[in-house]
Amino acid sequence: MTDTTTEPRLYTYAEAAALLTVKVPTLQKLVQERQIPHKRLGRLVRFSDADLQAFIDGHHQPAEPLRRPATPQQATPQGNKRRAG
Repeated sequence: MTDTTTEPRLYTYAEAAALLTVKVPTLQKLVQERQIPHKRLGRLVRFSDADLQAFIDGHHQPAEPLRRPATPQQATPQGNKRRAG
């Protein structure tokens, strides 16, 4: 009988950073600030596909319709005000 299940892929900092298109120090900071899911294997930090996908999904920005810029308010003349001194 053969086991058809595959082991989950775990990525190193360098591999995960390349997949997320960020630099390794950025990824290290996200781990330190606990902003990205990760696994610790002793002192080693690894990222699963699910960890990376959860991070991506958590930072999803939905598209919004374009807004027209607000019409500029008419400027009121300030005049020359002198400071009392």
